[in-house]
Amino acid sequence: GINLSLGATGSSKTLDAAISYAVERNVLIVAAAGNLGTDRKFYPAALDNVLAVSATDANDQRWALSNMGDYVDLAAPGHAV
Repeated sequence: GINLSLGATGSSKTLDAAISYAVERNVLIVAAAGNLGTDRKFYPAALDNVLAVSATDANDQRWALSNMGDYVDLAAPGHAV
């Protein structure tokens, strides 16, 4: 698998192509949902076939700066844990 802790609010043709290449070869892509505290899509996490992960805090609640939205697949401990 590939873990990506990078991204932006806009997509990149180069990154899209690299992810498509990996997915076609059955590689799991996991990407950070972003730390902007918004529901605006964050790429590459918002791409199809990418597992998007947001962050929770020490109380198992969404960390205030972690992005949210329908593209987020799961949340995991990520702040003050």
